[in-house]
Amino acid sequence: MDPGAHIYYIGNLDFKPEFNLQEDIGIIGAFTDISFGFSIYNNYIQNYIYEDQKVDANGNPVVIVPGNKTFQYQQTNAKLYGMNATLNFHPENWKAFQFDNSFSLVYGYNLSEKYKGAGVDGEYLPFIPPPRWLSSISYTIPVKNKIFQLLSFKAEADYNLAQNRYLGLYDTETPTSAYTLMNASVRADISYSKKQHLSLQLSVNNIFNTAYQNHLSRLQYFEYYTQSPNGHFGIYNMGRNICIKMIVPF
Repeated sequence: MDPGAHIYYIGNLDFKPEFNLQEDIGIIGAFTDISFGFSIYNNYIQNYIYEDQKVDANGNPVVIVPGNKTFQYQQTNAKLYGMNATLNFHPENWKAFQFDNSFSLVYGYNLSEKYKGAGVDGEYLPFIPPPRWLSSISYTIPVKNKIFQLLSFKAEADYNLAQNRYLGLYDTETPTSAYTLMNASVRADISYSKKQHLSLQLSVNNIFNTAYQNHLSRLQYFEYYTQSPNGHFGIYNMGRNICIKMIVPF
């Protein structure tokens, strides 16, 4: 029983060990002002373990604990393939500046013959993250006075595309919309002795208070009501938040 997600899970004593074969190919480049990386992969998995909502012979959801969905672990042959890419700018003549970018993409398919060509009705594997682009700009100032050792600023954009390749069979999953999160932080290293310094960091995450649901969050299906007063169903991820952190080495 998972009370946090209102799901009752059923295991499977007949499981066989998973076995996978993965092929990867990539290229990495590092130069004075720029570095990059690009790789693609293909992963074939035998006896892949996943979960979907349990239904009866008529396709109706099975309810064992009232108020909770019932999920059961399954096995199938599956394929996962995708790519990862990075592109970073770090000018030699402007060492305080850095511009980092990364992109990730993964697709997951259930290879069972009965789901071939079924799309969201069984062909796609559940809990597959959507394509994601992460980009950040940072600027570091080496102050080097009696109090401050370093001052750093960072701005970040986190863009998540819509996920329309989901396991919709038996309402196991629903699609999620695209969203962009903007974050910013400032860090200062402060000396408090001749050999020791502490770090102070102030960060503001989700600056524009974007309402979003991460596709991997089960809380988006957690609700007690049938009609939402604001048009949003389930629990959304965290809105604007401010964090203060202090690191003291000892």
